[in-house]
Amino acid sequence: MELLKLNGPVISETTNNRFIITGGPGSGKTSLIESLQRLGYTVFPEIARTLIDKGMTPPIRSHSADSGLFFNVILHSRIQYHQQIKKGEIGFYDRGIP
Repeated sequence: MELLKLNGPVISETTNNRFIITGGPGSGKTSLIESLQRLGYTVFPEIARTLIDKGMTPPIRSHSADSGLFFNVILHSRIQYHQQIKKGEIGFYDRGIP
């Protein structure tokens, strides 16, 4: 079995290697994800930011009729992101599935 190194830790090619980047607003999650992408790693951006950039607005009140749609799109997109990593690949995620 061939192993990959990521600045020290040993990564096995037979496992999924998913790393979730978390933190408060403005803590540098997106900047870190963008830096990892420039280094050639597979990254998955924050889907809510992508949706907002495309014009879909988050609900003002969490119990509005639109809130279910917005949050369902986020959840299903994060699940799809999670399923895209193949065995042996390394993936970095800007936030995870709650």
